[in-house]
Amino acid sequence: MTEVAKRGRPRKVDVEAVATAGEGSLTVKVADAISDGEGGCLPIGAKFDPADAEAGESLKAKGLAE
Repeated sequence: MTEVAKRGRPRKVDVEAVATAGEGSLTVKVADAISDGEGGCLPIGAKFDPADAEAGESLKAKGLAE
C-alpha cells in the first residue's frame, strides 16, 4: 500500500512493511532516546529492529530498550 504524501508525491517505502518489526526486535523503554529516522523519536513501547546485533546489545546495556 503506497500512501500519497501531503505534497502529492508517493512514498518510496511501503508504510505497512516498515511498521512491523521482525524477529530479534526490541521494545523502547525510554522516551526521546531512539531516533525514528525521520527527525523524531520512537515512543515508549514501540517495537523496532536494531541496525545490527552490536547496536541492539548496546541499547540493552544502556537500558534504553529490551
